[in-house]
Order: sequence, then structure tokens, then C-alpha cells
Amino acid sequence: MEYPRVAILILHYGQIEFTKKCIQSLLRNDYKSYYILILDNSGLRQLDLLWFNKLQKTSIYYAKQNMGFAAGCNFLASKALIKNFDYLLFLNNDTQVDSKLIIELVKIANNQKDTGAVGCAISYLQNPQKIWFAGGYLDAKYCFTRHYLINKSISSLKKLSKTRIIDWVTGCCMLISVQNWRKIGDFDTDYQSYFEDVDWCYRAKTKGLRNIIINQILLKHAVSASFGIEGSNNLTVNRAYYYARNPLLFIKKYLKGYKKNLALCGQTTFVLAYYVINMLKTKNTRSIISYLNGLYAGFKNK
Repeated sequence: MEYPRVAILILHYGQIEFTKKCIQSLLRNDYKSYYILILDNSGLRQLDLLWFNKLQKTSIYYAKQNMGFAAGCNFLASKALIKNFDYLLFLNNDTQVDSKLIIELVKIANNQKDTGAVGCAISYLQNPQKIWFAGGYLDAKYCFTRHYLINKSISSLKKLSKTRIIDWVTGCCMLISVQNWRKIGDFDTDYQSYFEDVDWCYRAKTKGLRNIIINQILLKHAVSASFGIEGSNNLTVNRAYYYARNPLLFIKKYLKGYKKNLALCGQTTFVLAYYVINMLKTKNTRSIISYLNGLYAGFKNK
């Protein structure tokens, strides 16, 4: 097999052990032509340690302060673009990869040139038999998003074809050709965190590219590890704010007229009710306040 050059781009914000285990899993992968670029986004030089400094085929950059997910990824992509890589693989630091991950992703992208982003099915690190992500869905009317088959058994994947065209691929694990990254552009930093992957895939789709998922578990994700609530999908204060704010930015960016008004109405009724009910179940009142603040910021374009 021909091995195009893949730049693996990892943001580190916290949880040094997760970043270390992620890299250890990458070092065991079967792909030959790759290079790892890491941004220590903590502002504290947490990775300035002997173990990380001794790594081969790896460059580590240090941010003076947290740049946010989108800007941090764009920074690493800009470094990769000047080194003549063929593909960019965005990867969360709280993941562990299967040895076949990069080979399978590149195989799909290489064989289908109209591919925007390629991803794979992802399980929980804490419960590998349960699906966290099996493709992203974007509702055309109200612009809410969801993961296909979330919390279902991985046996559910057997009913699906090997690959599927989907609305969006999670930025947790997203392979994009350098050619198409240049064509579509960077992640939109207005989102800061969350929804930048949805936005990028939406732009790719409007340019005639297809977002594809491999219906095979090739990655395990310690969901929310960076926020200290490993394995949880519950809305933290930070996540609640952006979950409310960012869909509004997306709606105002792309929709016009009655479609825009309908989507905004849906976000402030059905979607709001869904999240508030779930936060009440977990007695997460601080996140409810944060969610409402996010809605306000979204309407004010803050």
C-alpha cells in the first residue's frame, strides 16, 4: 500500500496521562508515514516533561493561554501545511486508537476523492461495548445535532454497510485531505469549542464533498476527560454555554428568512426544553443558568 503522509494533530488541555496513553496507542499503529503535532493548550507547559521531549516523529508547541479548540486546531493545521503532508488527522487527546485506524481512514479518503471528512465509529473507553459516536446527524429544520446509535451496543454496527455518508464527523477523530482543507478553509473560531466540526462538514457538503464514516470501532474515547467528568455526556457549565450559543451562531450564519426564524424558535423551545429537563434530572442548576447565558450570547452574537 502507498502511504500518504499524515499529520496527526492533538490538542492537550489537561489530563497528562490521557495524552500520554493516546500517543502510546498511536506508536503501536500499523501506519508507516505519520508525524504527530501537539499543542499544549493549557498555558502551563504541562507537557514540558522528559517523556514527551524524548518522543520521535513528534513536535510539541506551547500556547501562552487556552486558544480554544477551533483556534488550536487551526494553529496545528497551519504548521502541518508548511511541511507538505497529504492528510490532517484531528484527534482528541483523551482517545486511544486501534492499530488499523489510520490505514482504514486513509484508504477511504484515497479511494473517494470527493470526500470531505472521514471518521469512524467510536466507543466509550470506560465501556468499549457501548457506542459513543456512529455518525453525526444535523436536523435541517431546527439545526440540532445528535450522534447515531449513541449508547447502543456495538453489535448494532453489524446491521450497517461498511461505510455511510453522514452529515458530520466529530472533531474527536476527523481525517481531512490537505487539498480539501485548503478548499474549505479553517475551523470557524467564532464557535471557540463545539460545533466547529459540524460547521466545517456543512461547508464541505455545500461544496459537493461527502462526509463519510467507517462503521467499525477504531477508537475509544474517554468522553469529557478534559473537564474532569470522564465518561459522562452530562452538560458541564462550560459545555452547556456553548451547546446553547453555537447552534444560534450556525443558524444566523447560514439560514435566511422563515427558515432562520423557524430554527431559532426550535432552539428556544424544543431544544431548550430537552436540555433543561435533562439538567434538572441531574440537579445541574449551574449548567441551566450557563445554558440560558449561552442563548443570550448567541442572540447577541457574543
